[in-house]
Amino acid sequence: MSIAVEENAPRLQQRRARDELWLDDLRWHKHMFQQSRFQWTGEHVMAVVTRITGGQLDFSTVRHLRLLQRDQDQLRDYSAQCQSAMGEPLEEAGVCVGGGGWHHVARAVGLEPAECTLTVAMARRTPPAERTNADVRRVMRALPFCNPLIQVWELKQLWRLYEATRDIVEDTICDLLLELLPTCPVEELTQALGPLSMKPAERARWSRLERGGPGDPRRVPQQVF
Repeated sequence: MSIAVEENAPRLQQRRARDELWLDDLRWHKHMFQQSRFQWTGEHVMAVVTRITGGQLDFSTVRHLRLLQRDQDQLRDYSAQCQSAMGEPLEEAGVCVGGGGWHHVARAVGLEPAECTLTVAMARRTPPAERTNADVRRVMRALPFCNPLIQVWELKQLWRLYEATRDIVEDTICDLLLELLPTCPVEELTQALGPLSMKPAERARWSRLERGGPGDPRRVPQQVF
């Protein structure tokens, strides 16, 4: 046992030096770019919303509800691509930083350990060609220096942008549901939302509990590092 420890000691020391270098590079990256190179505001979120809805911002009918759900489904798929793009560098960092596991990596890049586990699992199930898109390539292009932690950190910002966009569309869907529920048959609303959605009234209720109504500050999208 003692011989094996001695043989592995140089390798362990080398790994620890590399891990500390990765963490130090990430700290300098955050300092250089005032947290991240890819930054967004509420205006960027609304730009994505108007792009996905074809410029439409007023919604009042069941047909609009159906279109909004379609748009949100597209955003979900695109957001999943952005999340899956983190999988490979996240897995590489998870094997190395802190001796394995997610605690140190998650803390460094601002994710929850459960998010790390889910992201890697998603990436493993997703073909490489489906783990990237134009935005992923744009975010990763021309980083002044890079390692797996920096890659995850920057891609996380992109993922959060599309999650914030999904939230805005969800707010709109649920506001429209509350307008339509008094006059439209529940079956018609359920059909517009699709088979995987919860019941319309329940969905709207949960939205109000989590994000409030129009004008609630919880609905204001902002980048949280």
